[in-house]
Amino acid sequence: MEDIPTDLLQSQQIIAKKSLDSFTILDYFSAMNPRNSVDVQKVYTTGEKWLINNCPGINFDKFLSSCQGYTKDQESLHQTWKEIVPLNTGKKNLVRQENSDFQPLWKAEMRKGIPSMRFEPLILDIFNQTNKNNAKAYEVAVKVAFNGKRPGVLIGTPVFSEIRGLHRAVPVHYLSEWGMENLTNILWILEKNTLRLEYSPMLPNVVNLLLMYLRPEDAFVVTDLLLKDSDRLLNMTEEDSKEKPTELRWHLTFKKEQFTWAVDHVTTFCKQRSLRLSKLDKHFMKIEFNYRELYATFLRTFFLEFLPIKLVLRIFSAYLNEGIKIIFKYLCGFLRLYCSDILEHKDPSTLVQMLQTKGQKTTLEQFEEMASTAFKVRFGWLIREAMFPSSLTMETSNEKAIIYHPPEISDSSMIINVEQFETIWDWIPHHQKFPRLNLAYSTERDGWSLRTLYSKVYQFNGQASIILVMTLEGKIFGAFLDVAVLLKKDVYSYSGSDHCFVFELAPEKMKYHSMKGNREHLLCDKDYLSIGAGGDGAAIYLGNDLHRGFTYKCATYNNRPLNQAQDAHETHFESKIIEVYLLE
Repeated sequence: MEDIPTDLLQSQQIIAKKSLDSFTILDYFSAMNPRNSVDVQKVYTTGEKWLINNCPGINFDKFLSSCQGYTKDQESLHQTWKEIVPLNTGKKNLVRQENSDFQPLWKAEMRKGIPSMRFEPLILDIFNQTNKNNAKAYEVAVKVAFNGKRPGVLIGTPVFSEIRGLHRAVPVHYLSEWGMENLTNILWILEKNTLRLEYSPMLPNVVNLLLMYLRPEDAFVVTDLLLKDSDRLLNMTEEDSKEKPTELRWHLTFKKEQFTWAVDHVTTFCKQRSLRLSKLDKHFMKIEFNYRELYATFLRTFFLEFLPIKLVLRIFSAYLNEGIKIIFKYLCGFLRLYCSDILEHKDPSTLVQMLQTKGQKTTLEQFEEMASTAFKVRFGWLIREAMFPSSLTMETSNEKAIIYHPPEISDSSMIINVEQFETIWDWIPHHQKFPRLNLAYSTERDGWSLRTLYSKVYQFNGQASIILVMTLEGKIFGAFLDVAVLLKKDVYSYSGSDHCFVFELAPEKMKYHSMKGNREHLLCDKDYLSIGAGGDGAAIYLGNDLHRGFTYKCATYNNRPLNQAQDAHETHFESKIIEVYLLE
């Protein structure tokens, strides 16, 4: 490895010697602006000019020691990109236009990867920042955030999630000490200056990866643009999107329910993507593995714990240009690539570690196979529902008619008729309308036992459930749950998402959708089954023998007692028939 030039080392020493109290933003840039001290085209690696750029935020030794085969990989990318014309020539042949990607040819090349020396100009060009001096914008942001003076000590670092500590939010990084200091600075500035930014678990790793190639002022401005664009896209109405299709183009979330929706939708999509991935879902449930948390980790960390950094950077560059759909696609590709290994693994406590170990050994050829699978994925209706989660939980009087596609039903119901069934089906979100509906359990057929109910449900590959209750008084109510009604060993927690809802069918028809922020949907215990919580109690509570139950005004759905009880003494009911249908 070549020696790092003295002028760069001296600039780092300048920063180390200056106290934070006397350290101004101009000192910061004059000391560390690589364009002031190092020729843009020069790099410091094993002698190959295109291995890495000149950003001093990188820990060069750590980066290169983690990149086996990096030279060969960069040589290949260099050959692909060496004919690309200079950026911003006025011909607009590569510059990203407003509200659009690069032209399709270059978008495809970006998906294959960008040579390290091209990374900075291309990323700046994506966000129309080429040749712009962002030092002033960063200086203003610092003054606004800290009232003109940065404090000498910053206690903690905002990571925009429930994760505690920057080291947990950014478990893998290749930044120098100076780079990590800038990561902390930028996160604090965004925390103090960005309105409505409450929950954005991906944000720390976006800044982490940007600082590998961009100067801090450029990394800040690019991140700020990502946030502003995401805020605009996530707050679009469905009518707006029809005029300007956004196709999951947003990058970062602002609220917890937005990130939860992203995880929920990619989870649902992976279940439906192929027979192989649906087998994974059943396997995860069988070994009682929390796969939603795994998928959330992929989104939050950009695969940093699961793939070599040279491959992560390929995903990241495409993500910057095209949005969150890239992470969705690569998650499907990764799961498909390691599907056989997952199905053979029976220990949930070591499954993540196994994926990390195998994933970090992923070769370029395997990654290309993974990418081939990823970019065959088409999201269709998923795009709209992931873009507009609020529209799925709000009743509207002028809602447009939905084309009705009846599923294949294994057995007819003893509780509801065809018209009532169609009412429920219209209420169910489109992406949960699976083609087959199985009557997994019926008290008329299987007897009165909660244990039997769990046992019968376990025999199916159910991905969502409809529970129907008919009381002795002839009242009919129930629930739709986007999970199967399963008793999980040694797991005592609620499951389900905001797609869940409860309803009345007789004597009146009424749907009660999930209230945002309350995720207490389904709780399965060996002695009872509970749907909803808070308020006066569960929306539906069934005891061990299923004969007796209760229904209360519930905070999860803001429903009245589903048997339409007029006072607290009438909230209990006696069941005449109970049925559980599974959608698959």
